Amino acid sequence: MLNTLEERRLLARRIGGEKPYWQSNGKRNLELRDVELGTPGFSAVVDAVFRKLMTGSGKSRWCDKSPINTQHIAALAQAFPDAQFLHIIRNGRDAAQSFHRRWGYHPLHTITRWRNVVEEGCRQGAALPAGRYMELYYERLTTHPREVMSAVCDFLRVPFHE
Repeated sequence: MLNTLEERRLLARRIGGEKPYWQSNGKRNLELRDVELGTPGFSAVVDAVFRKLMTGSGKSRWCDKSPINTQHIAALAQAFPDAQFLHIIRNGRDAAQSFHRRWGYHPLHTITRWRNVVEEGCRQGAALPAGRYMELYYERLTTHPREVMSAVCDFLRVPFHE
């Protein structure tokens, strides 16, 4: 899959054209050189897109914070063998209220879905080798930001800055 350069160009254009990526790129089309798309495969294209956005903003690492990824930790870990996963877990009642206010979802539906997604993310994360997965609770982050972020930086092996 994605063995030809043209296939990789097409996927990179599709990803780069999605609203979050387009906005991250200053509302410009994402331009990748053929050499940046030289490696075959899906994960190589995704990595090339994120690296382009990362270097354009002066960062040294890229991340994706899509909540749906919680359900795909095992597959993502296989596709990106150097990836680390931060699983931020929010109180289910708060998540249900937020979804109800924002999108009108019934809290009972949301709390059930929340429980299933959190359990699946925890299960997949626990199966990863040490150093690849960390759980943290949103409420603890908001009440003890320095302590939690210091632990996150230790996990990611990056310096902590107040």
